[in-house]
Amino acid sequence: KFCYNHLMNNTYYFIRHAHSNYTPDEINRPLSDKGQASLAQLDFLADKPITAIYSSPYRRAIQTVEPLAQSLKLAIQTDKRLIERKLSSQAIADQDFEEALMQLWSQPTFSLVGGESNQQAQQRALALLHELESKHQNEEIIISSHGNLICILLSAFDSRIDYDFWRSLNFPDVLVLDKHERITRFL
Repeated sequence: KFCYNHLMNNTYYFIRHAHSNYTPDEINRPLSDKGQASLAQLDFLADKPITAIYSSPYRRAIQTVEPLAQSLKLAIQTDKRLIERKLSSQAIADQDFEEALMQLWSQPTFSLVGGESNQQAQQRALALLHELESKHQNEEIIISSHGNLICILLSAFDSRIDYDFWRSLNFPDVLVLDKHERITRFL
């Protein structure tokens, strides 16, 4: 268990970014029109007592929480530990993508050439969560990131979060990790 069986200090709202059209430019890929139109689904978070917003530095993750940041009058703090898991340094053909991900999920220590295993990606994300746990006390925090990384991180708390769960996520989606280490899906 993450916190050695004591309660979490904070409640975390993990937001999977809204829809973006694929381009090879991981960092600057913007939300699509469909993605922009879907951001109203996140408006309910503006009514929560959110005290901080953290995001992957990738443009689509930042754009997903920009309206919330404006409503809540909070700055978006980027952290590179929230970037999507690196699949490989080599191009992966579309037809091989699903199979590659299934293998990565079924073998947590396996990685593709130049890529991250689930275990490596999880440790990177957990390091950030540990930091936030010591930096914030009794707060509600938004974390905007990517589907695979969020699921890999949350699988440390709930083994039911797996490849199939990841496949079922929407763009955007919201997963809440509460102080009792329970995970709830909102969208």
